[in-house]
Amino acid sequence: MNNLSRRLTVMMVLLSLLIIPAVSAQDDVVTIRFWNADTSGATEAAIEAWNSDNPNIQVEFVPYSNDDSGHTQVDTALLAGQVDAMINFGIQRVDSRARAGLFADLSELLPDFDIVEEFGTESTTYGDAVYAIPAGASFFMTYINADAFAEAGIEVPENWTWEEFIAIAEELTTGSGPSTRYGAMLPTWPWMDEVAAYERGWDFNVNVDACTTNFDDPIWAEVATIRYELETVAGAALPYAEARAAQLVQQNQLYGESVAMIISGTWILRSTQNTVELPRDFVTTFAPVPSLTEDGFPYRSGKFDDFMAVAANSDHPEEAAQFLAWLATDGYLFYTEKGRFPAWQGFDAEVVAEVYFSGFEVPAEEILDIEAFIRVALDNTRPLAPQQELLGNAELQTIWREEAVRVFNGELTGEEASANMKERGDRALASLCD
Repeated sequence: MNNLSRRLTVMMVLLSLLIIPAVSAQDDVVTIRFWNADTSGATEAAIEAWNSDNPNIQVEFVPYSNDDSGHTQVDTALLAGQVDAMINFGIQRVDSRARAGLFADLSELLPDFDIVEEFGTESTTYGDAVYAIPAGASFFMTYINADAFAEAGIEVPENWTWEEFIAIAEELTTGSGPSTRYGAMLPTWPWMDEVAAYERGWDFNVNVDACTTNFDDPIWAEVATIRYELETVAGAALPYAEARAAQLVQQNQLYGESVAMIISGTWILRSTQNTVELPRDFVTTFAPVPSLTEDGFPYRSGKFDDFMAVAANSDHPEEAAQFLAWLATDGYLFYTEKGRFPAWQGFDAEVVAEVYFSGFEVPAEEILDIEAFIRVALDNTRPLAPQQELLGNAELQTIWREEAVRVFNGELTGEEASANMKERGDRALASLCD
């Protein structure tokens, strides 16, 4: 990593050189109104760099809040022609706005920039049109107390199955009662449906033409049962009900050494680097999310979350699209420095890591295993699963969560819960298709 450190200064100095000066269709200066809910300072830094190198296309940051009132404000502004470009958070926002005709077709505005190829997904493709750039993503991985593994004589695996994960979690579980250190802790929501998505894709559960679900597929019973076996049968992970009742948060449990490992998203990295409020004597290392088979998941364990779009009624759509094409690629490094990770396939993982580490107050190697971080968190050898079929998404997720919790608590078997999901899910979709 020393070579990376030496490259970082050069890379950041040259970052502005990566901004290909855009040419406005007019001789006069145009202003792009860019709406974003970012509060990290990254947007201002990116815009400053762009504006410096593109005097004819100046970008103005318009902040909004990422909540219901903020999204209502955005929708009103889109209809009123007050937006040129924006970042949407979540595919559902993109879908509803694209179907309402609020976004421009980026395949026409950027004919030489193949968004599907550059970002590896068709999630924002509708027929021949592409309405957003899936610029950022969050990923799930296993955060590990490296000392706990070393003391138990366990080698941190580069790949593992859930069966292996449960066995290791059992070995790492020590003590009893209030002094128990559990081997693991899973997310504090019924997250196991995401494991099914990493195996089958986000869209596999809905048969749109038939208006039915695939909740009778054995994978739903399997993933619900895995959590029950880990937490209740093996007693190797902090139980879901206990974590919810006590409102426990994963980072406090890991860095307070109440658990030896957690499975969570990349947002936990903010806590990993926060050694002031979360002091610890161990280095964090990483492993992938355990897979259902020895072959591993066909999809990367995560999902897209930042989607950049041009307003359909923008007065300067070509210029807005040029700005977004830069911001979603080289310009995204400004966000990476603040802890958000790019979805662009063209990034070098070591450069992304070094830009991220540049924001640490202490050397990264004192906090985390750099090699494991690059190998696990920044592995783009597999694609993120596309998400396009959103029929009944909210209703089906509620059904999954309600029935899965009954499995976690030992009230139902996985098969019984799956049957309930199928009956309830098909009924929910039928009401939406009528």
